[in-house]
Amino acid sequence: MTSVTGPTTGDVLGAASLLLAILAVLYSLWYGDIGAALRVEIPTHREDAGPQLRQVAEAIRTRAAPLACAALGLFLIFLPEAIRLTVRWFRHAAHNGLWHAIKSYDPVELSIVAVVLLLGFLAAYTVWLTAELLTLRRKLR
Repeated sequence: MTSVTGPTTGDVLGAASLLLAILAVLYSLWYGDIGAALRVEIPTHREDAGPQLRQVAEAIRTRAAPLACAALGLFLIFLPEAIRLTVRWFRHAAHNGLWHAIKSYDPVELSIVAVVLLLGFLAAYTVWLTAELLTLRRKLR
């Protein structure tokens, strides 16, 4: 349940975790097609590259680009909350001492930061995969 002032950290963690899980499932289902497209052989003659070009273009359009956009979008949506929580923890550590901050950490807040870091990793990797496919498509043209 959300409060009058906004969602609780538990709400944010639940939403971010669920969306990360959905992205992870899509990644695992679609990586075979992305990987197969990345492994296509570039033919000696460009005129013979039709099937490979279609395979790479299809992987970009239906797998890699949507996955990269979703991962990057979710990372950017939850990044401000992770930054806010991290800054708050460092301020708490500066005011009360590092040992006290470590002993009194909130596992839910730490989990939000961890989920956002995983979203960032997934976003960076899927953007890199998309860039690799775009480079391969350019070579096939």
